[in-house]
Amino acid sequence: MCPPQYFDTHHLFNPWMEWREAVDHDRCWEEWQALRQAIIQAGGEVELIEPKEEAGAMVFTRDAALVYAPGRVMVLQNEGPRGIVEPPVFSRWFARHGYLLESPPPGRIDGGNILRCTDGRYLIGVKPGSNLRVERYLARLLHRLTGARCTGIPLADRRYLHLDMVLADLGGRGWLVYPAGLGSLDLGHPAWQAIFGHAPVIEVKKEEAERLASNIIVVGDTVIGGYLPERLSEAIAALGLRVVVTELDEFRKAGGGAHCLTLELGPPLRSRDAEGKGNIAGEGGEDDAEEKNGGGAPPAHNG
Repeated sequence: MCPPQYFDTHHLFNPWMEWREAVDHDRCWEEWQALRQAIIQAGGEVELIEPKEEAGAMVFTRDAALVYAPGRVMVLQNEGPRGIVEPPVFSRWFARHGYLLESPPPGRIDGGNILRCTDGRYLIGVKPGSNLRVERYLARLLHRLTGARCTGIPLADRRYLHLDMVLADLGGRGWLVYPAGLGSLDLGHPAWQAIFGHAPVIEVKKEEAERLASNIIVVGDTVIGGYLPERLSEAIAALGLRVVVTELDEFRKAGGGAHCLTLELGPPLRSRDAEGKGNIAGEGGEDDAEEKNGGGAPPAHNG
């Protein structure tokens, strides 16, 4: 996690942000501390990266990188100014903490569009109008490095351009899904069923999605989110999960929630005194991810 010392909304880097919505910094700090404490109380450990004044959006650490195996990380290049400022900062942090850095995909992709499922699969969000170059490269690379199956998920609403805003894996016990954000109201389609399997699917309503109800994290058997109304909380609890709601309204002004504010690390490969550097794989493998983008299109699976 990154403390919100320089967090603000004046960058206008996504459709959620408006000049008139100034951040209440005292409240912002309180919300961030409450989220951190909720993670610790659920049994998690929290590492901190020092905030930088020139990178106010660093607080959304999920977008910065993907730790795809113990001690191995891809530092990602986000769209907009963040893609220039943040990668060197996160690269230095991971190197100092003993991680080996893998070359990222040759293009821009946000970590909020890469969802690692409990069973090891990856779901990759595909923004409207994407030429699929980065998503396909990433799918090939992840398949080569981990053997994981990757599935492209078309995103249909420009207000929900990150997969973690419309879909969440509830620790392998079920799913939170906002169907309209995926361009599909038919979650009974065989392609969706192949993703969700026999796990229960809890549908998120429009007004709940607007408050980022799907943007949650799971720590052990605890689900932590900034907005989980009684209807959703009861449905999640029925899966045998504990629900903790910690308000994150200041971060929602920039389109962020609990998932955006955290990045799962796993253990480093080497001691913190070691220097983490160098590629551990070249270009992606031969197998292509046959992802398809289009309004309302069902997901397409990697071979």
